[in-house]
Amino acid sequence: MSIRFYLGPSGSGKSTAIYDDILNVMKSEPGRYVYVITPDQFTLHTQKKLILRSENRGLMNIDILSFTRLAYKIFEEVGTKDRITLDDTGKNLILRKVAISNEDKLTLLKNNVRKNGYIHEIKSAISEFMQYDLAVEDVDKLVTYCKDKPLLSRKLSEINILYKAFLDFIQEKYLTTEEKMELLAREIVKSETANDALFVFDGFTGFTPVQEKVIASILGISDHVWMSFTVDEKSIVDKNYDETGLFGLTMKSIERITKMAKENDVRIEEAKTFFKGDYCRYKDSPVMAHLEKNIFRYPYKKYSVEEKCPIKIFSAISPREELTSVAITIKHLVAEQGYQYRDFAIVTGDLERYGTIAQGIFDTYSIPCFIDGDRHLGLNPFTEFIKSAMLILITDFSYDAVIHFIKSGFTDLTFEEIDAFDNYIRALGIRGKKKYSEDFTRYPQYMKSYKDGKLCINDEAAERLRKINDIRNKIVNMLSPILEYSGKKLYEAQDITKAYIELVTACHMYEKLEDKKEFFKENGDNIRAVEYGQVYDSIMKLFEQIYHLMAGEEVSIKQYFDIFEAGLSEIKIGILPPGVDVCPLGDIQRTRLNDVKCLFFIGVNDGVIPKGQGGGGIISDIDREFLTGSGYTLAPSPSQQMYIEKFYLYSLLTSPSEKLYISYSKTDQVGASIRPSYLISNIKNIFEGLKEEDIRKENPAEDLYGKKDAKDMLSILLNKYAATKMDAKEESTLSAIYKLLMEEDGDSCKVLSDAAFYIHSKDTISSSVVKALYGAVLSNSISRLENFASCAYKHFLAYGLRLSEKEEYTFENMDLGNLYHEILENFGQKLDAEGIAWCDIEGEKAESILDELIRLNTASYKESVIFDSNRNAYIVDELKRVLYRTVMSIKYQLSKSAFKPVAYEQTFSSPMELSGDSKMYIGGKIDRIDCAYSEDEVYVKVVDYKSSEKKLKLDELYKGYSLQLTVYLGQAAKKVRENQDAKDAIPAAMFYYHIDDPIIDDEKGLDSEAIEAEIKKKLMVSGLLRASEDDMKVVHLLDKDYIGKSDVINCSQNKDGSFAKGAQVISKEKLNLIMEYASYKIAELGRDILKGNIDPSPCNKDTCKYCSFKDICEFDTGISGYRYSDDKTVNSANALDLMALKLGEAKKKDRRID
Repeated sequence: MSIRFYLGPSGSGKSTAIYDDILNVMKSEPGRYVYVITPDQFTLHTQKKLILRSENRGLMNIDILSFTRLAYKIFEEVGTKDRITLDDTGKNLILRKVAISNEDKLTLLKNNVRKNGYIHEIKSAISEFMQYDLAVEDVDKLVTYCKDKPLLSRKLSEINILYKAFLDFIQEKYLTTEEKMELLAREIVKSETANDALFVFDGFTGFTPVQEKVIASILGISDHVWMSFTVDEKSIVDKNYDETGLFGLTMKSIERITKMAKENDVRIEEAKTFFKGDYCRYKDSPVMAHLEKNIFRYPYKKYSVEEKCPIKIFSAISPREELTSVAITIKHLVAEQGYQYRDFAIVTGDLERYGTIAQGIFDTYSIPCFIDGDRHLGLNPFTEFIKSAMLILITDFSYDAVIHFIKSGFTDLTFEEIDAFDNYIRALGIRGKKKYSEDFTRYPQYMKSYKDGKLCINDEAAERLRKINDIRNKIVNMLSPILEYSGKKLYEAQDITKAYIELVTACHMYEKLEDKKEFFKENGDNIRAVEYGQVYDSIMKLFEQIYHLMAGEEVSIKQYFDIFEAGLSEIKIGILPPGVDVCPLGDIQRTRLNDVKCLFFIGVNDGVIPKGQGGGGIISDIDREFLTGSGYTLAPSPSQQMYIEKFYLYSLLTSPSEKLYISYSKTDQVGASIRPSYLISNIKNIFEGLKEEDIRKENPAEDLYGKKDAKDMLSILLNKYAATKMDAKEESTLSAIYKLLMEEDGDSCKVLSDAAFYIHSKDTISSSVVKALYGAVLSNSISRLENFASCAYKHFLAYGLRLSEKEEYTFENMDLGNLYHEILENFGQKLDAEGIAWCDIEGEKAESILDELIRLNTASYKESVIFDSNRNAYIVDELKRVLYRTVMSIKYQLSKSAFKPVAYEQTFSSPMELSGDSKMYIGGKIDRIDCAYSEDEVYVKVVDYKSSEKKLKLDELYKGYSLQLTVYLGQAAKKVRENQDAKDAIPAAMFYYHIDDPIIDDEKGLDSEAIEAEIKKKLMVSGLLRASEDDMKVVHLLDKDYIGKSDVINCSQNKDGSFAKGAQVISKEKLNLIMEYASYKIAELGRDILKGNIDPSPCNKDTCKYCSFKDICEFDTGISGYRYSDDKTVNSANALDLMALKLGEAKKKDRRID
């Protein structure tokens, strides 16, 4: 029995030599059995290399296996008693069971053992104990070692309680993957093929203690054992090697294997070393050979490089730009230098970030790319189907859960049925098992129609509701196997499992998944075909484990869901490359590279290289550092991991034989700046003259590969040309690309050219379409006309096409404003009915009335949506507080005024002649009309309640954005005039009242009286009142106590009698002017609607920002012809003059102005 080491640095030819020696043995001793043991990722490659190097392209009496596959083979040969192998899901389930049964023995872990995430951490710790060959007794010794660290000692002690309980539970029934190595070490000595066989270990950086046990057994039965290790000559020569050195991990493994060999009386042959001469891998690349000899060595030798250096360092703005550059470079090398896709590899330290965007980029460039990572099943539609079915029971048929279920793709509902059901339950807020168990009877707003002003349900609505109930029946019938397991009640886990298996079977999920697998296979999507081919068996296996391992245990459906989801998180599907000629993308730890000519090492940023420490799990990084002195081996501590990572980086950087590209991103996925890794400067220090390049090309045409690239570039260049922002070089590029594409795809060129030189002209619709949309006679509210003034296209979509956002069963700010209006209207009417004046209402009486009105109005509002959540229930208290402040504030303002309310929510509809036979009705609802009386005149004031602060701006009135208050005052005066025949109705004031209960900043230490004064100031009405220095009558009517200033109206005077700056006053003449202009502007807007104006012409950016239709609007200021319609030359200072000018011009044209 003997052992031979094959030693040499990366790329020195160790594996090649060991392959040739294997083939020589097979040739000279054809009866000898050979086992080649490699890491999982190397088995296929090793088979391929041996077959290609053999004379007959075939192998006999040889097995190329991983440790795990070796175990299966030996167990089968020697007839090892079959035990169920536990995967991580099974471990979690058993640990949960034993943790709960041992809860009384726990203190530190007790509060967390029912949490699946915490059980996962405990499982990881126990798996680590088993992997590193720590028995329960060994952990007890660790507990003793930690006696001076009571928290760590207690933690290890309680984990050990669960460790022992776990081992007792699985004894003789189950086998963990870690125990499999222990069992293999015992069973392999019984194997006839293993006895006297040649065992070869290649591709390992080191071994775990349980793997070393297997090796020890092999050393006792095998004639020859060969092992290759990556190490440099200095480490072999220096007997006292540094464990923290680059090859410390390798040297430690060699030392331990050597010790094992001596203990088993195994002869140690002279090692085959590969330290001298040319490197096998780098015989044609002295630069790469220099990198291998100097990276992570101190001191290092410098090397001067020329411009055509095989090592390149790039920076990019973002990960997407980084990957795009990689794709372009690969296309260049394939097209110009004859490389194949399998000659490349891409590796990153952050596969999660780069892997999510890589596939789309490489598909764009038609590069076959394989992302080398296990696929999780958490987002597979089949698992979503099952999880959403559980969530329906957990959330009692919540909207999200039901929609999640029917949109999983496995319910047999059509897209139309799904959309119809979605709209219905969203609009009415339907949830609850009880509601789903009987026919729906309610009609949402979008199903209702009005006839002769009355609500009616027509036959179409009834038919739509019948179809909705058909869909409801289908959903309930599908879910029937599981419906009894809802709520918080506890059920047998086995019964729940059987119910969900019945659901899966009844819905024919196996057949549906097979159909999808075939669909993906036929469409060349082999990766998803494999996923869909494995997902059914994986989920059924999970159900089977839950069924057996949770026998006799009772859980709620929520607990069952957590267990199922934790099990899902442990399931990974391994995907093999879809072909031979593909480019792999993997991470540093997992990916093993073979025969790579060009390596792209991307995402080389700080925090990724070196990798940030994650805390270490339930045994923290600090704990691990302390335990390194215990004499027991555990998973590497952070300091150990840092040196191991350097070895992985060394192996990675020295894997390509010809070219090495290293790149990093300057920003992360959210645009924040990130720094390059220390590795970048290390390599630049070794290679003098190696410059870092920016990925962006000076000549974009260099990046063109394929028609799609050319079209994308043509689009960019045409837009620059159209904007006259192009230099001569770009113009030459444009000409070349355009000429090339015109020959192949002239139609596409024309489309792109037309788009680049497109000039938008005003959009209109014909008069017949206008009539069809709006009717023969226009009927508009003031707010609708203001909407048109702010953007004609928005008005067209909302009022012409009647588009709106989906009806939703929620309580929004708009609903709150409506409630404020309704309750204030009812409050005023209640006072009138009881003969109580506003100024006489007492606080207690006001509260009583408000309580009644809030209860009545909220109970009927949107079918009680306001009570459907804690947030909405809070709104009731908010309503009462704000409305009480409002009525008491109005009481105060009216008590100082001669004006008294005469109407609440006063509606009006007024005809207006537009042009020719065209007519328009203007309608609206005035919140409150107040009047003050003299012998011959009635002074009229209007108040408009606002739930947010609003100011009357004359420039906005001029532009048509703010017409409401002015029109309301005119209409109110008209109404009063009609009712007061003997008196003239004089427009006196128009105000906004902000419904609020303001909070006063009390930094100045104000007393209660001063605070009340501040509140009154904040709740002062805002708008305009008729007044001039020689006409103060309206001011005194509004505030009977007025002497130069007021706390109810915004009007104050200087000592000389002039109005102070900011006083909201307007003269009689100017008030008449703006009222006349408002009528003119309304008519102008009406005529514009009739002309068919639907042009996207928002008044400003805010109009688009808050627009519901922004996603379907083509407005773009980057395209000629599109512009914001707001006239910045108009302001409050010149608005009145411009109004007068407009009216003068209109009168000259003899237009009718009412």
